[in-house]
Amino acid sequence: MSFKIGRLDLLSFKHSSKEKPMSVCHKTIFSMGLCLFGASAQVLANNPCRDPWISELAPQVWSHPVRGSGETGECNINLYGRNWNNKDQLRSQMQAAKRAFDSAGIEFDAANPQLIHDIKYYNRMQLGGNNIGPKGSVPPKNWMIDLPNGYVFAIERRCRPGYSAAGPTAGSGCVK
Repeated sequence: MSFKIGRLDLLSFKHSSKEKPMSVCHKTIFSMGLCLFGASAQVLANNPCRDPWISELAPQVWSHPVRGSGETGECNINLYGRNWNNKDQLRSQMQAAKRAFDSAGIEFDAANPQLIHDIKYYNRMQLGGNNIGPKGSVPPKNWMIDLPNGYVFAIERRCRPGYSAAGPTAGSGCVK
């Protein structure tokens, strides 16, 4: 028995007189399930982000493999203003977000996109709650980073000894 779609032979098996057709069918369905699972894993590896354009452009813009998946880390569409009409516009908004992160001295952790590395003050911060969104919608924290299209990324920056948080304004961070 076999089923064909185009040139793809989906089910093709023969059974011996000693074997029950149903058991062959179950083996074939099981094999197909493994095959589909493998194909899904491959698609996820190639497109870790919910938005396939972000999956494609992030390694070029950020200069490393994507840090995040689905809507976390560098896959979060809010980092890039949530709206774009084409890949060039998205690339431009991603570059603006990268410049903002570089200027602030922070980056997403490679293993856990819920962690931020604070390069300036040598800390790691756990993200929690509402950290990103349109200005005015995000609870103020002591480090507000301006992103494309009026969005802001807010974190509570821990200051090194002898420094304190300057307040919830864009780029205020820690002061002596």
